[in-house]
Amino acid sequence: ALAAACLFAVMPVAVREAKYATVDSTALFWCLLGLIAIVNLQKMGRLQDYVFVGLISGFAIGTKYPSLFLAVPFFLAHTMRALAHPSQRKIQILFGFPFITALCLLVTFAVSTPYFFLELPTVYENYLYQSSWVKNGIPGTGAPLGWRWPLTYALPLAMGSILYLLSLCAVPLCFVTRRAAFKPQILVLSYICVLLWLYSTSKLVYIRYTLNFLPLLAIFIAQGLEWTSGKLSRFQVLFVALLFCASLQAIVTSIQLSYLLSKGDTRDRVTLWLATHVPHGAKIYADAYFRYAKPRLKNNQEYHDYHSIDWNTEETRWFLIDKHPVHYFQSKIDDQMADIITKRGKLMFDVNPMLSKCLNPEDFDLFDAFYLPLRKLECVMRPGPQLQIFKISGINSSGQT
Repeated sequence: ALAAACLFAVMPVAVREAKYATVDSTALFWCLLGLIAIVNLQKMGRLQDYVFVGLISGFAIGTKYPSLFLAVPFFLAHTMRALAHPSQRKIQILFGFPFITALCLLVTFAVSTPYFFLELPTVYENYLYQSSWVKNGIPGTGAPLGWRWPLTYALPLAMGSILYLLSLCAVPLCFVTRRAAFKPQILVLSYICVLLWLYSTSKLVYIRYTLNFLPLLAIFIAQGLEWTSGKLSRFQVLFVALLFCASLQAIVTSIQLSYLLSKGDTRDRVTLWLATHVPHGAKIYADAYFRYAKPRLKNNQEYHDYHSIDWNTEETRWFLIDKHPVHYFQSKIDDQMADIITKRGKLMFDVNPMLSKCLNPEDFDLFDAFYLPLRKLECVMRPGPQLQIFKISGINSSGQT
């Protein structure tokens, strides 16, 4: 348990997603409790085990809907228990232990997510909106999808490629060495497999989704270490040292991420610059259709869409541009505006976190593109997009600036 906890703590995604994985980490907490309850159900098969599984699973699903797939290891554990104890099979079926689990699940789900029932039309509308992203994804991103996303892209980046390879070796090792008591491993592996299937069929995937796998894979690695060091007790210290060496890549990456995150986002720097250099009351224009958050403005001001005004006036205006390797996440500037910037614009401030042009779209998370790259951390100085602020001179009636 200590080895698994240490492994999970040093995995890069736990550091990188500390800001965004608030819901995911809470759902992970409930899912791990749910898996513990399911393992106890398979071992004991008592009524209170079924009740506890239902209560915990309801909170897990209410936190994040994909936790519904805890149903797979649950029914697997119920089947194992029924087949292993034929005398209890009729009692379990007649008294409907699984139905009691479902009832408890509905109670805690309703308590934790009441709007699901109170505002069902809104829930359905939001579901349709999200499903369009799940089916279609977004253009201009280079990351692989399908089975390649979790198996060859996300998991190696989330936990470090060396630890990932170690987990691939540890999973079959745990089944080979624990043939007499491998049922808990089957339950955990069934949950891992159904999550792999879920994320392989979606085009709306975030690197933080891998948090569901990492503690479980860390447990398999720790169990493999326990068995190996037990068989070769004279080399226990050596095996622990080798595991530490295997973790070095993840540790170094996590330290790099922590250092970069401590430097602040590029948008924070632009917020300070705008507050000190732009005259009070001046309007700042930008691409209003840009999806990601722009630098905050003082006094809760908002950006104005550059399409909505006539630029051929005497008024001096300010213009903000976002740039990023993932073109979907940068400002869309039409030819007319680009010509105005070229002829009448003066670059007043430019903050570029990229040290070189070595970053490609596939180096970024599909939707969190403005956070930090998933790899090539040496190519950036801080998180955030490149931001440029232009001062656009006005033009008089004779056409002169």
